Amino acid sequence: YSRNDRRRYYSRIELANEKGSVQKGHIAKTPLHIARWAIQTFTKNGDWVLDPTAGAGTTLVESLTHGRNAVGVEIQTIDVLKENIRHVLSNSDIPRPHAHHAVVHGDARELQKLLDDISLPKSFSLVVNNPPYSGDVSQKASSYGQSKALMFEYDRTRDNLAFLKEGPEYFDALKDIYAECCLRLKRGGR
Repeated sequence: YSRNDRRRYYSRIELANEKGSVQKGHIAKTPLHIARWAIQTFTKNGDWVLDPTAGAGTTLVESLTHGRNAVGVEIQTIDVLKENIRHVLSNSDIPRPHAHHAVVHGDARELQKLLDDISLPKSFSLVVNNPPYSGDVSQKASSYGQSKALMFEYDRTRDNLAFLKEGPEYFDALKDIYAECCLRLKRGGR
């Protein structure tokens, strides 16, 4: 199926950056074909997939529509993520095998505590992640050919990884997040 066909799997909020849209969407989306490929290639029905910075929820939507269970952690775009999950679960036109999911509202830098607090399996077959763009992606709107007024902007009152400039602090934070993800992988997980 094409990328255009796949758009029906996502809520209108997610597609808000489309030409002519008046809603705000999330600019830093995981490319759905990458998430879909990883999920189809490295997991089977019933496996658990983790996205420590879930953003708009692409990894969760792709997991659920392929019969995989998924956990997504997100600090800022929780409403967009939840709306995408609600959309895919409530849309009878979207074929999907039964799967479980959890949306965890929190900072990926506290991943150990966040995952310990949920009552779902604590090990995963796959981690799929599109790391937060450093330096606040909402300030880079013009480089994406988007009108800044139509884009999602991160809440500046939160301590978001996206506000860190590329450098030691940003890369150390990602290293720590990925180290915790590695500890959560099942044997042979990716």
